[in-house]
Amino acid sequence: MKIKRAVLAPIVVTAIAFATGGWFLQRGVGSEGSVYFQARLFEEVLHHISDRYGDQKDPSSLYRMAIDGLLHELGDPHTAFMTPEEYNNLRVQTQGEYGGIGAEIDKRDGWITIVAPLPNSPAERAGLQAGDKIVEIDGQSTRDWSTDDAVRKLRGPKGKAVDVKVARIGVEELIPFRLVRDEIHIESVRSAYMLGDRIGYVDLRVFSENTTEELRKAIDGLRAQGMRGLIIDVRANPGGLLDQAIAASDLFLERGQKVSELRGRTANMNQTFRATTADQYKGMPIVILTGPYTASASEILAGALQDHDRALILGERTFGKGSVQTLYQLPENHYLKMTTARWYTPVGRSIQRPHREDTTAVDDKVETYRTAAGRVI
Repeated sequence: MKIKRAVLAPIVVTAIAFATGGWFLQRGVGSEGSVYFQARLFEEVLHHISDRYGDQKDPSSLYRMAIDGLLHELGDPHTAFMTPEEYNNLRVQTQGEYGGIGAEIDKRDGWITIVAPLPNSPAERAGLQAGDKIVEIDGQSTRDWSTDDAVRKLRGPKGKAVDVKVARIGVEELIPFRLVRDEIHIESVRSAYMLGDRIGYVDLRVFSENTTEELRKAIDGLRAQGMRGLIIDVRANPGGLLDQAIAASDLFLERGQKVSELRGRTANMNQTFRATTADQYKGMPIVILTGPYTASASEILAGALQDHDRALILGERTFGKGSVQTLYQLPENHYLKMTTARWYTPVGRSIQRPHREDTTAVDDKVETYRTAAGRVI
């Protein structure tokens, strides 16, 4: 009997554990047990659908549907799963030679939206405007497309046309455009000239490789004409190279002042960027003009100068594009492009605006911060 009692005891405990849904297991390992249980649930659901669902489904397609559904529920259009073909297209677009329409795009309210057409680009020459929603590309609806989906369709061989239809505020009918792809040559400073009363004006349209040098030359040229105050217009600036946003901010800040901060969940994603030189235009009053399509790198510049009371911001609330994506290689040359960090201004304001598919949603309560001099912003 003693032998039987010894054998039966673990059997009873095991039976109780299974009967109570794994309570002992979860109590012993905490959250890991819960994750294990959820994974088991998922496998059971997948198994039943694969074997018994009314319409036959390939098991591999069910896994892809699950991945797509998971990423969709994150509510982040910049996080995406990429097949080998999709990754190769991205690599060609970022490293190789290609043609495009010359427009910064992002996803807003479920549609691919023009943040800003680039200067002297096919998009600008054709008349595309910031805020236009691209609802169709070459006859295909872009509803629920990611920005990567749109980029793959809009970029292509130089000289080859692409047909798009856009929805524009105030226009009832969709507007068709035929855009001939071209090489995109970007000039950061589109124009710089004197206004009355010794005020200089610089139209800064994008942050490219030479932005800081172009901006410096424009300002120095205006100073030679007697400029005593500066207006920097980034209302149609969709961003660009973030290192140039840091370098451009450095022109107006004192050595050691914080320009921007990158925050993520992992230590290697947390970085603080500071000015490395003295203010090259010390004492010069600066106003930065912003608008709904001021985005990304231009928001870093505006935020840095505002937080340090180096410039006044005049205009409308900016676009809110302040996230950083990292590529992770997966098995079989698949990739995950995932948001891993966000940009913050010197006083800790997040540049990234929450994504919403519902245009009727009310914005979250706006937090207040104080600049270096104590001004409420």
